[in-house]
Amino acid sequence: MTDDREYLAAGLAAGGLDPDDQRAAEELERTDPGFRAQADEYREALAGLVASGPPEPIGADLERSILAIPQDHPREKAQGGSPASPPDEPSLVGGEAGDHGARGPRKTGGEAGTQAENEAGAPVADLGERRRAGRGRGARTWAALGAAAAVIAIAALGITTVRAVGEREEAQQQLSATRAQAEQSNRLLTAPDLRSGELKVKGGGTVDVSYSTAERLMMVAPQQLASPGDDRSLQLWIIADGKAASAGLLAQRSAVFEPPEFEKGAVLGLTVEPAGGSPAPTSAPVGSLTL
Repeated sequence: MTDDREYLAAGLAAGGLDPDDQRAAEELERTDPGFRAQADEYREALAGLVASGPPEPIGADLERSILAIPQDHPREKAQGGSPASPPDEPSLVGGEAGDHGARGPRKTGGEAGTQAENEAGAPVADLGERRRAGRGRGARTWAALGAAAAVIAIAALGITTVRAVGEREEAQQQLSATRAQAEQSNRLLTAPDLRSGELKVKGGGTVDVSYSTAERLMMVAPQQLASPGDDRSLQLWIIADGKAASAGLLAQRSAVFEPPEFEKGAVLGLTVEPAGGSPAPTSAPVGSLTL
């Protein structure tokens, strides 16, 4: 069933399903969230492949191998269990089993068919035509299965590639941010005017603060701060001359950042603001430190 679902999901994304399978796939997409998500993954992967440019042409060797698949499988068996002969060989239709030697030369399919019609009064199926039709169905079946397998494999590869690229880009962004933090930390720690202090917070906890006015850098390290709540954020401010300039949101981890320009005597204030912060303080500070 898993293979059938994958086939239907891939076919729904890529197209080419027969009407019955199309209806089954659409019904699954409408009623089954898991199947719908699987089909969406195939659509995203195929969209990425289309955006990447035209596909590589199928090589002649691969095309010959695909077209040769039906001929490489066992031949169909005729009614009665005996292997069917190739179309260009005589068909053994009519007569009783075991008496071919006494009857002399074997009769061809046409002769035997005529005799059977005369004796039974009913037409005899043309086994050569049946075999040719069977081979046609086999070719279509193998082509459909091959196409489905190719779509599934390509889509899976596309999904894996998309995920890998996304993860790589995220890792590169994290690495860049880490390098920037390391560079800023080095500048701050080697600054000739490096200073440090402790900002005490109402309700418990502190924030260790290191700063340099020359480098205009600041490091904050929260210690045992209580969460302000899901709908609130802690926000830092540089307060001077009766004005407050946002220095950014305070997370629950250490960070180095560039605050607004400040001079000795300015105040670093901490307030509780709506989630995401505010352009100006909306409440009294819960902690402050004179720089």
